[in-house]
Amino acid sequence: MSQAQAEGQIPAARRRPVRRWLRRLLLLPLCLALFTLLQVVVLRFVDPPFSSFMAIRQVEAWLHGETEFRVAYDWRDLEQMAPGLPVALIAAEDQNFARHSGFDLEAIEQARRRNERGGRLRGGSTISQQLAKNLFLWQGGSAPSRWVRKGIETWYTMLIELIWPKRRILEAY
Repeated sequence: MSQAQAEGQIPAARRRPVRRWLRRLLLLPLCLALFTLLQVVVLRFVDPPFSSFMAIRQVEAWLHGETEFRVAYDWRDLEQMAPGLPVALIAAEDQNFARHSGFDLEAIEQARRRNERGGRLRGGSTISQQLAKNLFLWQGGSAPSRWVRKGIETWYTMLIELIWPKRRILEAY
């Protein structure tokens, strides 16, 4: 037994693989952040071929034996939509869309207070938050799963708001 082993120190040869794994583990969040950034940058210019919401619905149908099910999806540029549609979306979903940067903190607080009183749950999500969830993430889930999703949704919402113009957000929504 060497003196280093007798003193409880790990030999350098055995420390290297541990350090290598720690470095890889630390690189994982960076790689995930870069991947999500790349997704958002690409979809700023390329029309999404599908959303995670559509993909999940398609897989659910297949799992339930609905082999003929197909998601009906035809992309439309904003110019191809009725002129009143964006106005109606903003009026119905997010009246402060033009003024906020992805999060309407006042609406979130109002929804929190209302939900505390009970009754039917009301959300405070903006169009940008809903787009982030529907395009990249999943719906519902257990309480812990929802909090994880909300955290990831916050990240995607910030990226979308930083990289996409409001016009593109409405078009993709």
